[in-house]
Amino acid sequence: EKMEPSVSKGILYGDPDPLNSSYRIRYNMLLNMMRVEDVDPEYLIRASFHQYQQESEAPALELKSKELEMEAEKVKVGDGGE
Repeated sequence: EKMEPSVSKGILYGDPDPLNSSYRIRYNMLLNMMRVEDVDPEYLIRASFHQYQQESEAPALELKSKELEMEAEKVKVGDGGE
């Protein structure tokens, strides 16, 4: 079956699907690692792909937080006597 050139071009040059980690480091996993010598649980957390994804989203979340704080400061609340 032949493919249209535009379809194959879209496959080759199109945007990739987002890669989201479903691997989560759980509390029990860290406890088991602490029992093993020469294993650093903190390294596992820092090196995990999920942690990387969370840290890469942090700047955008901080900016959104600052914008919302500035917006909240503009809100005036009356004393109820009006």
